Formats: sequence, structure tokens, C-alpha cells
Amino acid sequence: MQTAGGALPAVLERLPGGDVLQYAIGDFVTATGQRIEGRGVVPDQIVEPKRDDLLAGRDPILDAALDWIVKGTVAR
Repeated sequence: MQTAGGALPAVLERLPGGDVLQYAIGDFVTATGQRIEGRGVVPDQIVEPKRDDLLAGRDPILDAALDWIVKGTVAR
């Protein structure tokens, strides 16, 4: 699944009236120069979990990730 795209590191400052101000202090960029903020991390392989798998206690997303770690490749 693609992530939501909210990736900016931020600081929270309490204001005198009790409100809180949040402001970004940086940005995340991939090795290829793509900004993650507003876009999210786009997976190389999309794995859609099926209801039957989840009800049976299987996690196809985790299985695909572990398979990638073992093999070092992504199925396309």
C-alpha cells in the first residue's frame, strides 16, 4: 500500500495562550530526488490482502516483504 505522504519532521511549540504551533523543520527526499511529502512511498510491488487470508491469520503483505528480504528482489 502507498503511504499517506505525511513525512515532514516537525516541532511542536506551546504558545502563551495554550495553543500549539506545529512547523516543519526538514524534508525527506528519496535517493532519486523524489519528495515523499504529499506523494507517499510508492511500493515496487502492490500486495492486496484478501479477507480470507486475514481471517486465517495470514498476512500476505508481511509474507511478500519477508520473501523480498530473503531473495533480495521484487516480483513485478
